[in-house]
Amino acid sequence: MPPQLLTPSSPVGWGASGYAVSPPAPMGNVYGVPSIGVQSYIPLGYKRPLEPSEQLAVEQGLRRWIPKLGAGYSTPIPQLLASPGKSAIISGLMGGGFAGIMALFFAITSHLKGALALTITVGAAAILGTIGAVEGFFSRRKTNEDYLDIMARFPVGATKRDLESDPAYQAQLTRLAAQAGGSSAASANTLSALALMTAMSSSANSGGRSSSRGGSYRSFHA
Repeated sequence: MPPQLLTPSSPVGWGASGYAVSPPAPMGNVYGVPSIGVQSYIPLGYKRPLEPSEQLAVEQGLRRWIPKLGAGYSTPIPQLLASPGKSAIISGLMGGGFAGIMALFFAITSHLKGALALTITVGAAAILGTIGAVEGFFSRRKTNEDYLDIMARFPVGATKRDLESDPAYQAQLTRLAAQAGGSSAASANTLSALALMTAMSSSANSGGRSSSRGGSYRSFHA
């Protein structure tokens, strides 16, 4: 028997799997707002099978080119899915197009003509397009798997609000924010060091020019 979701009236225990479990509650329905709210504090290991209506919605979501634009808290999770293959096409075209435009700009500003300019442009577009397609495919596939895993841990009809209240999803956002903060701090430190080096170099050059002018003035008047 899978672990039951917690309810306000049920005593908390720990199963062999390490997840919080509880005996069947007299409330009858183990799902509900109290059960979802406690997920923010206690990890729940029970995953339910998806209903036929949910499976149909997931299949439709996995055929989308992109997730629903402007999704709000009431948006069902299946509408946040998208096809990994179609995402790869979009990412590949965007990456290849951007790389091609930048390579063409470089070729024009460098006065490259003919076959060399064409080779650089096409090569850059092909390389960046391939990288973008591969990254887009695996990134979208991972996102779909994460969303479906979270969807199976909530009652039928889970929405974006439920998704963002999941502790695993919140932990992922925290890690990404920490990584972004670390990268920003490193970039800021690098820029500060470069600014300090530039200021020191300018100061040294100014001092050297002043000494040269002073020496010339003294030798002239001597």
